[in-house]
Amino acid sequence: MQDGEIRSFGERYCNSLCKKLGGVSLMDFGPSASDRPGQVQNWMGWFGHQQQCRIAVWIEINRIAVSDRLLDAKAFHAHWADGNYGTQIIPGVEACHRGPIPTTAFAGILCVDQFNRSIFRTSAVADAIDGIATFEATLPPAPPENPLAAARRRGKEEAKRTHSNKRPDECS
Repeated sequence: MQDGEIRSFGERYCNSLCKKLGGVSLMDFGPSASDRPGQVQNWMGWFGHQQQCRIAVWIEINRIAVSDRLLDAKAFHAHWADGNYGTQIIPGVEACHRGPIPTTAFAGILCVDQFNRSIFRTSAVADAIDGIATFEATLPPAPPENPLAAARRRGKEEAKRTHSNKRPDECS
């Protein structure tokens, strides 16, 4: 965000259709979204669980400001169904912004504590970065990590280190 845009980076989700299109994946809860069986299983990841971060930051995008580069959930699913079956999408809610998203298209910010989702804050766009830092500073201490979860996490990290030939920022 400090560069004035959000862009896709890193090796995560290398098989994502949106990433292959050079875009930024978005969650679309607007009129073209649809409820699909099993979608509830994705919520933990959407609230920061997979990133092992303290807070999840959701950014509302002004659809009108990006309409020329936005494939909403319905259009993105249709694009996938048009011969892109070897790639991954989240049917029903994933949208794709082709190219970086300028911060001028932000309409609002929502921060949610990963450990207690009843703790959240909305912020105006103007103070987004400061608002995120302020929210994080007001959170209570994180609960101790479950020993089994810690062992699993360490095992995954070790497996990544020993089996990865790729740089952290590259997809094959």
